[in-house]
Amino acid sequence: MSLLIGSLTIGFILSLLAVGVYISFRIFDFADITAEGSITLGAAVTAVLLVHGWSPMVATPLAFVAGALAGAITGVLAMRFQINRLLSGILTMTALYSVNLRIMGRSNIPLMNEKTLVSQVEALGQNLFGSAALQVFGWEVSSRDLGLLILCPIVIAIVSLILYALFRTDIGTAMRATGDNAQMIRALGVDDATMIILGLA
Repeated sequence: MSLLIGSLTIGFILSLLAVGVYISFRIFDFADITAEGSITLGAAVTAVLLVHGWSPMVATPLAFVAGALAGAITGVLAMRFQINRLLSGILTMTALYSVNLRIMGRSNIPLMNEKTLVSQVEALGQNLFGSAALQVFGWEVSSRDLGLLILCPIVIAIVSLILYALFRTDIGTAMRATGDNAQMIRALGVDDATMIILGLA
């Protein structure tokens, strides 16, 4: 059962990657694969900050900013330098392999003894459900795994609501309009290239 819960948890976490691909592909019709490299960039930044004693609540937003910069670089390559959209995503994703290694300084950073968001959620699960294993549908599940499994959909819902609210603002509407009809949005005085760069970020 722990294997199933672990698979579900990782699937929930990677669904945020799918949301990033959805924004670029569905809204902007931009076949972007930067998200595959930027999610690893965020992990590298977080790992380095955690090892150097930063709080997980600070390291995670900084990782978000690093991923946004990677998306913005893809947008700048495609929109300002007129590089093919797919190729600009490939260039950024490939370059991030070297960038990630440079940030980490080595090929792997162990986080077993570091305080992370996951360890905090696992501790919260033990406090809520107790340290004993729980019975869920006849299977024995540790309280730590159950706490993490419950938190992931909550985080996904919060991120989805934030994105929903963003796409209802003036900038979000301009971004959606850019994806629907870039010529029309240019006629209205909006820089479509800036909207695409912002959306990819």
